[in-house]
Amino acid sequence: REGSFIGHDDDIDLGLILNAANVQDAVNEFISVYKLLASKLEFEIKTSFNSPVLKITLPSDVVVDLFPTWIMNDKLFIWPHTFGELDKADLFPLKAMALNGVEFPAPAKPEKMLALNYGQGWEKPDADFVFPWREARSRFRSFLRTYWWAVRKLALSKLFERR
Repeated sequence: REGSFIGHDDDIDLGLILNAANVQDAVNEFISVYKLLASKLEFEIKTSFNSPVLKITLPSDVVVDLFPTWIMNDKLFIWPHTFGELDKADLFPLKAMALNGVEFPAPAKPEKMLALNYGQGWEKPDADFVFPWREARSRFRSFLRTYWWAVRKLALSKLFERR
């Protein structure tokens, strides 16, 4: 919003763009990316049953949150805020945006994504803003159920690997 980091935020949020055309493929690829990162990086990487986000703690103690992002029928899906309301063209091609004077890749139309995530008044800070988690869980129900089963399966495989 102001071209700098949000003062009260304590992490970096990124969309992990998956090459998936449906919910099952999105979950499978997300779990595969988790396994790959966990095996290759020396950083702490966490995921949870409750929220399909990869949390990577960098050596500087900065946390990077990777949110699953995929496209079905040219519609964009990003847990937890975008459920087909945006077109692929709202994300691609990525454009450069400056943050603290350094350019980073950003969505083609970031305003549309910010309005979906934070509401129409996203341009002004709102100390009373509360994300509608119940609605998000309802809209992403199929994805979440598929994810929960995959994470349970992953946890069981890790348990058996230890034996």
